[in-house]
Amino acid sequence: MKFLKFFMAFLAMAGLCGPVFSQNVSDHATSGPPAAWVIVNEVPSAPFGLADETNVQYLLVDQQRRVSSTSSAYYRHYADRLPSARAVENNSTITINLDPAYQSVVLHRVQIRRDGEVIDLLDLSAFDIYREETDREKLIYNGRLQMAYVVPGVRVGDVLEYAYTVNGRNPAIGPHFFGGFRHQYGVPVQKLYQRYSHPEGTDVSVKTYHSPVPPVTSSVDGYAIHTWDLNNVEGKETDSNLPEGYERYSLTEYSSFADWAEVGAYFHPFYDAGQFQTDKVLAVAAEIRASTADRSEQLRAALDYVQQEVRYLGIELGPGGYIPRDPDLVLDRRFGDCKDMVVLLTAILKALNIEAYPLLVDFDYREQVAEQIPSYAAFDHVVALAKLNGKSYFLDPTRGPQLGDLQNLQQADFGRGVVIAADGPGMIKAIAPTTGWQKDIVDKYDLTDPEVATFTTTNVFRTEAADRMLSRRDRNGLQEIDDGYFKFYQRSYPSIERDGPLALEVDQDAGTVTVTASYRIPDYWQLDEDSGEETFDFTADEIGSATPTIERSERSGPYALAYPTAIRQKLVLITEDDFGYGKTSDLQTVPGLAFRNSLFLNGGRYEHEFTYRVTRSQIAAVDVPQHMQLVETVDDEAWRSYTRPAAAIWGTTAEDAPLFLFALAILGSLLVATLHRNKDADDRKHQLLYPVGTFKFVVLSLVSLGLYQAYWVYKNWVWIRDVKGERIWPFWRAVFMNFTNFSLFPRIVKEAPAASFPLPVLAPIYAIIYMIFSVADYSADTPGIGTEFTSWFGFAAILIFVPMSREVLRKNAANGKYVTRNSAFGWPAIALLVMCLPMFVTQVVALASFLP
Repeated sequence: MKFLKFFMAFLAMAGLCGPVFSQNVSDHATSGPPAAWVIVNEVPSAPFGLADETNVQYLLVDQQRRVSSTSSAYYRHYADRLPSARAVENNSTITINLDPAYQSVVLHRVQIRRDGEVIDLLDLSAFDIYREETDREKLIYNGRLQMAYVVPGVRVGDVLEYAYTVNGRNPAIGPHFFGGFRHQYGVPVQKLYQRYSHPEGTDVSVKTYHSPVPPVTSSVDGYAIHTWDLNNVEGKETDSNLPEGYERYSLTEYSSFADWAEVGAYFHPFYDAGQFQTDKVLAVAAEIRASTADRSEQLRAALDYVQQEVRYLGIELGPGGYIPRDPDLVLDRRFGDCKDMVVLLTAILKALNIEAYPLLVDFDYREQVAEQIPSYAAFDHVVALAKLNGKSYFLDPTRGPQLGDLQNLQQADFGRGVVIAADGPGMIKAIAPTTGWQKDIVDKYDLTDPEVATFTTTNVFRTEAADRMLSRRDRNGLQEIDDGYFKFYQRSYPSIERDGPLALEVDQDAGTVTVTASYRIPDYWQLDEDSGEETFDFTADEIGSATPTIERSERSGPYALAYPTAIRQKLVLITEDDFGYGKTSDLQTVPGLAFRNSLFLNGGRYEHEFTYRVTRSQIAAVDVPQHMQLVETVDDEAWRSYTRPAAAIWGTTAEDAPLFLFALAILGSLLVATLHRNKDADDRKHQLLYPVGTFKFVVLSLVSLGLYQAYWVYKNWVWIRDVKGERIWPFWRAVFMNFTNFSLFPRIVKEAPAASFPLPVLAPIYAIIYMIFSVADYSADTPGIGTEFTSWFGFAAILIFVPMSREVLRKNAANGKYVTRNSAFGWPAIALLVMCLPMFVTQVVALASFLP
């Protein structure tokens, strides 16, 4: 405890005084030879066959590390050949990073090798030193310094060689250590030498990634040594959009921690809320207790207090990167980092007798942190785990003010985390409960006015999405949101006009923000020059934009997803047309994604609802092809088009005109059949069934959309009635040929001369297929929507008759006179073609529009 009290006092002084580190290089670095434990490697002299002749060539990468319970040293030795002007420009500056709170640098070598000559350029005074602060935009200040040396006189073809050692260990980690080496990079390396040393007898955990070459182990001066000496290491190309934290290359890691519970136990003395029950903390708890007796409300109020009263600012100098500051200091300064704010929150909750623990998590690894080696370096964030009434709550006080009561606020969702406790469980699941759709959108289009459409969009945001929208309003104002919505829709509808101001409503307890905007869209019809039709396009834009963009299906690593995502978007279309009645729903799932597509038709109201969920942060490479197919489906379904009925023809709409013409064709054909029903009566006994040439049969059947094949069926039944003397009604047998084909096809096969194999077996199958295709054709249309079409099944059903027609021709091989007469295009056939051609062209154009 003496160490702990001294340590907390040190942090307090560091935080209050704001440590100032010298900007003189000599205060942080010296020059001299490597330590005795270092193995000095020479630069390879052999040709480097894997080298790129334009980019930097890595001849030597030498990394050696020695750790103990009290010290840490990291030796680095590099040699780079610079074969081009670009390589010289990009690689002739040496940079060395250090934390001045506990680290120092020893420079061993800076030299240029040129044509067998070695030019020594080691000059400590030539180095400049800068404050690094790469996370300043995140309000994190770590105080790290960067030493930089712009090496003078570097030429194309030179080899730049340098070596140095960084000494020092962060006192925050006590006797523990962690480290490792990547054994492969994105570029080739001629010689890769790596060496890790730790005291013999120390318990060390080891974890490898991507099957590295095992090290050679030895023992020198009481240290266990693990050595990799690799030559001509090939570079490795990696996939794009890999999850943050995913290890791309071969790697070996070492840690002095045995498991995650030990990590949580080590940090417990620094985070233990029991030691922070100060007057200031107790006063905050008393104020909360006085405001409400409900313990759920007390828990919510404690979180709100820290979020409202303490702003986020990370000062992570030295030990401050791991150890929190005293809550009294945080309350005085009214700022702190995640550690400071979590300790303050857990201290207040302890004063309220609410169980709570700090929880170590990681923004990059998220749930995959459980796959890492146990160490202090596996985390970059800490949240609070509170337990009340049998439920766990994952609370992040750094999020800023949040909407929602305890059941509806956005909880921290990191997948996994380590509990900081003396006897804690180690790694646990840290999954936030789902609280409905993050974005719930209804887009309503009223097209009853042919000149001006009205469009209303209602967007309900929940949890994190609601917090972001409210923050946007507070930061930029409501007008900026109004302008953003208007400009977004203007890209799709250039003529759009506002129909009143945008409205934003907040439900504090439910944790929702509702944004409603109304618009007018004059001249909303768009002419399709190919089809000559007028259409109105509308889209589930939020669904479409949420899907990942996967460029190729072949991958070796996982693909990162935007998790969590839960969106529902409904498109409502109001028109004067009758869509009919009905509903359909289709759910498609692949690992990590779920997409539902539901359609509701109710007279003049068309509703298309889409839901899209992402249920994990990444997907395995083997699952990527499935995701690409689903994403393509989502993109296709999210874009909708409504086709406007054009001018009326003879009292019907243009949509009905083809059907009207088709009806005329049917009536005309029936009239022709009636007038000529007995013209060939004397010839029937000289022919078998009704033979007709294949060309005529196919052309007339296709152009008449199946009407001629019904006529052919009718003529065959007439032959059976008249020649065979059977008492049947050919007309009705043709009308109900879906069923009578099961009788006609076998009779055609059996009529002498009988058909040969396999037609006798296939005949009933043809009848079944024809019925299926016909039913599919009749049920394929959805009136009024731009995606309607007459199914390909209709044309396929026509072709089913061809084998039967040809069989009738075969039976009439000796009846050429009658076959020739039936196969000719007489005036009845030409009349049928003329009457049916408009309908045929309309259907072909409709089908062609769906071809890729």
